Amino acid sequence: MKGLMSKVLIGVFVVSLMAIMPGITLGEEIKEKKVKKKEEVALEEVVVTASRVEEKVSEVPASVQVITSEDIERSNAKNVGDLLAERSCGHIHKYPGQLTSVGIRGFRTNTIGSEIDGRVCVLVNGRRAGTGNLAAIPIEGIERIEIVRGPGSVMYGSAAMGGIINIITKKGKGPFGGEVGYELGSWHYGKSWLESGGELKNLNYHLTVSSSRLLDYDNSGWGKIDNTAYHDETATFRLGYEFQPKNEVSFELSYLHSWDIGSPGARYSPDPDDYVGKLRTSYDIAYQGAKGDIQWQARYYYVDNEETWGDPAMAWGYEKSITDTDTQGTRLQLTLPFLNVHRLTCGFDWDNIETESKMKPAGGPYRPNSEYDNYASFIEDRLSLLGGNLIFTLGGRYDYYDVETKRTSGLSVIPRSESYDDFNARGGFVYKSNQNWRIRGAIGSAFRTPTAYELASDYVFWGTRVVGNPSLDPEESITYEIGTDYIKGGFKAGLTYYYTDYDDKIDQYFDITRGVNTFRNLKGATIQGIEGEFSYDLGEFLKLPYVIRPFLNLTYNTEIEDEESHKDLMYESKLYVKAGFEFSNEKFTSQIIAAYTGKHDVQNWNWLSPTYGQRLEKGGFMVVNFKLTFNLLKELQLRFAIDNLFDRNYSYVRSYPMPERTFTAGLRYKF
Repeated sequence: MKGLMSKVLIGVFVVSLMAIMPGITLGEEIKEKKVKKKEEVALEEVVVTASRVEEKVSEVPASVQVITSEDIERSNAKNVGDLLAERSCGHIHKYPGQLTSVGIRGFRTNTIGSEIDGRVCVLVNGRRAGTGNLAAIPIEGIERIEIVRGPGSVMYGSAAMGGIINIITKKGKGPFGGEVGYELGSWHYGKSWLESGGELKNLNYHLTVSSSRLLDYDNSGWGKIDNTAYHDETATFRLGYEFQPKNEVSFELSYLHSWDIGSPGARYSPDPDDYVGKLRTSYDIAYQGAKGDIQWQARYYYVDNEETWGDPAMAWGYEKSITDTDTQGTRLQLTLPFLNVHRLTCGFDWDNIETESKMKPAGGPYRPNSEYDNYASFIEDRLSLLGGNLIFTLGGRYDYYDVETKRTSGLSVIPRSESYDDFNARGGFVYKSNQNWRIRGAIGSAFRTPTAYELASDYVFWGTRVVGNPSLDPEESITYEIGTDYIKGGFKAGLTYYYTDYDDKIDQYFDITRGVNTFRNLKGATIQGIEGEFSYDLGEFLKLPYVIRPFLNLTYNTEIEDEESHKDLMYESKLYVKAGFEFSNEKFTSQIIAAYTGKHDVQNWNWLSPTYGQRLEKGGFMVVNFKLTFNLLKELQLRFAIDNLFDRNYSYVRSYPMPERTFTAGLRYKF
């Protein structure tokens, strides 16, 4: 397979060179196309995440990263977790198979159970995704991904301490069309997909289906890593009806089924037969309307996320552990202007999250069944002065929670319920001195709700009683940031400084006096650093009919101190860098992207090691990927990629090695 793919690579380079040569003499036709393309690029991206309404990036006081549909199309990512790892948005905690959490500014998503237990909020079209495992979200049907760094609890409640990852799905536009495609690659990788969509009078629809597989892969340092295969199938469907101008009702369905996902274990204790299965289905019904400058939205959603961990050898006394998390809720929102300079957004959210766990054929799960009910109201005002060149925002949100632990088969549980409330606020400003340069700043609070397990547990597990602490405070943070951005022609640069004070971290410990496992609030952490981005289209500067664009994104945490241990936070590097180079014309696009993760401390989970349980330093690593697309015809596109170009032996999680150099090639036909 490697020899074949190497020959394909050489052939693609030759064809690419042949494509470039005619481009030099195409003259005014290409120049006109390039001017048109630049005019399209010059149109500002719209972000709906930060304030739950559409607004220009230049009017958002937070640090924003947008992964566009073009970025997604060029990527070789298999799921959203892969895509965010490639774009280097922060710390990636990735295991073989389909388990990936993503970190932003020292906080991470939660990969097991509900995403509300995490500290970075994952959304789909502005509502809770129902999971913090980004690898469980298929990449098909996604229009763009918006990453808003910093506290987002005023608009989205719990789990938004580090930031917001909002996944925006596609909507059918224009005349009927679509694409079919197929990819193949190393480790017998194969993927096929179909996408179609369009508009017919007042109706619009969009549909995607896909199927993929991967067999066990090799690693340059460890050889073959057994039990790393997977199979999956996905589908998305959206149907919208615009019964009046700017008034649409829509229905959306998303489906993922993954089976025989290998769970190989760490290299110090490999497991050749454990596996994972995922079955995820979500439904959305929404109404979005407008009259003049007044806008309103209403949405109901439901997500059923079932995860199975299988152990055929029954080493722990059970064959399967199944966790089923049902997340549902409503979003009601109204946006209206007043006094010509204010834009007021207010609304109400309700979320219900119910988790059930069981073992087969027998046995008790690790945690009791639980249920959350969250009721929240929010309001935010945007004040626009100096003709829109000076913008202030100020908002607040009130959350009320009812949480409950329930009777659970196989566990001796005393059901309990607790309730509490929380209030968060934020403010920010943007000053645009001219159309190219702006200064922005923000201050905001955020929180992570205590779980039902932490507040209301009362059960016996493996002979030890676990008791919740109803006096727990929510984890809290307050973040200050200041930044500047400059965009002119093909040049783009931005710099942000942030400082976060994180308090009341929730910790589980054994209370010797009471003889129980319970919970307490500890000191948190101090996190501060800088984020920067830079890109420059040299082709535009040199007036060439090509895009020749180097780019750089970095995050440097100047301080990540745990206030209890006075050491750096574990599983958080001080430096993350994404750098690369893009070269393209109308026929040909190539990209090389290098993503670097700096060294960081981790906990030694190797029970065979004399330093078991202690801190270890995990070295930094860099992964380089190469992407290429070539438009053979207007409708036919060739895709080629090399992941881990320099064949590094690397891992996101210590002792869980990632694949060696991997080749992928594919064809996409658009109709």
